[in-house]
Amino acid sequence: MRKILVTGSGGIGGVNFVRALKLLSDKFFIVGTDFNKYYLQFAELDERIISPKHSDPNFITFLNQLVEKHKIEFLHPQPSSEALVVSQNLDKISTKTLLPLPNVISKDKLETQKILLRSGVLVAKTKVIDNYDVIENTFEEWTEKLPTSLSPHNELVGWGYNNKKLETMEKRLFDDIVEFFESPIFGEQ
Repeated sequence: MRKILVTGSGGIGGVNFVRALKLLSDKFFIVGTDFNKYYLQFAELDERIISPKHSDPNFITFLNQLVEKHKIEFLHPQPSSEALVVSQNLDKISTKTLLPLPNVISKDKLETQKILLRSGVLVAKTKVIDNYDVIENTFEEWTEKLPTSLSPHNELVGWGYNNKKLETMEKRLFDDIVEFFESPIFGEQ
């Protein structure tokens, strides 16, 4: 039985990673962590453990304690925020993991888009929306009536909009979003 630790296992990426492992083989014992006790219930785990957030100074120590207790052979940090912290501390991690250097991991969605595009990977049409007037111009450029996603480029959240809803977005709402996240947002189609 191979023992794997999946952090952030309650998020959609973690849930899908665990499902993929379970489909591949029944010879995995999967320990999952998440700081949200409710999300932790979503994944098909052999053991569920509530973890501190990745920003907690004891996060790496906590992971190493789990590695030792459960004899973990491989650590898979799922959300990019946790992958970044693990990558920054690879010399302190007491099991195998497969991560790039920290400078490759980005929680800035716009920067990720740029890196992927430069590498020849197809990405969604993306436009920085740094003021309200850009929204109208974006619809003139994007002739397809596909769903659009708005995301603050430095956060791991986003909102889906159909173009009709986006066209009628009130300026006040747009300004509140930009002020709250202290960054421009970007649209994807």
